[in-house]
Amino acid sequence: MQHHIFAASTSTLAALVTALCASSATAQALDIDISTELAGFTAGRPAQLAPPPDGDRSCFAAPPTSVGGQLVDALGWHVTSEAPLGPYTLVSFAAGANEAGGGACAISGGNIGVFSDDHLLGLIWAEGDMPFAIGGLEALENGAVRLRDGDVLSLPTADIALTAAGHIALAPLPERESVCGGSMELPLRYGQPIATAREAYLAAGWEVEITPPEARDPQSIAFAEGGVPEADSCSGTGLNFCSFRYTNGPDLLQVVTAGEGVPPEGPTVVGQNVSCGG
Repeated sequence: MQHHIFAASTSTLAALVTALCASSATAQALDIDISTELAGFTAGRPAQLAPPPDGDRSCFAAPPTSVGGQLVDALGWHVTSEAPLGPYTLVSFAAGANEAGGGACAISGGNIGVFSDDHLLGLIWAEGDMPFAIGGLEALENGAVRLRDGDVLSLPTADIALTAAGHIALAPLPERESVCGGSMELPLRYGQPIATAREAYLAAGWEVEITPPEARDPQSIAFAEGGVPEADSCSGTGLNFCSFRYTNGPDLLQVVTAGEGVPPEGPTVVGQNVSCGG
């Protein structure tokens, strides 16, 4: 069930609800544009934000730091992340989550609040048949914010940016993005088999960093025999995460996959992280 609740509350937190909504009442509503390619997402500005149903807090440890995040937390919601977007602060929050083993969590019923200080200007949520659509937020080098889903692997699904007209726009992930101050392009290949994704990385100018044979674990050996010698290491347990390394001069691209199998069928990319050394 989707937990975006906008009705009036009679709980003991009613005073906090009133304070949050009263501060927002004087703020101008913000236009939020959602791409037609992102079916199931909705945006609006509620009359007020009520406390959530009871949820499991075991997956949420870090307290929020922004004013908006602290207001949401005070109402009983669980803040999953905060990220700046121009003059605004985006706060993702949910009623709870399910611990899935190995420290992983599945966040359901997520929402994104758009705040200007303590003013709630708008909300983004997903329909009830998309319970894991909103998990957390990640600030990007270009000033935009990346949305990750709430499923166990927390894959990126969309970008949130400010338009020239001052609107907030939710759009699908681009095919690629500039990194390291624009010196390199990074193809976004989440969900693709590593054998397919690596072709895009190499075409963009990244080079494999070959793992020395003596440093390979059994699965890395299987990858090398399958034509992917840059496999660095694999967990061998749980979701079976494996890492792969690519370089461009001083810049390092680390790719993480999850799942079983060896190229060309599997495993699939679930993470891409660039460390800029120049």
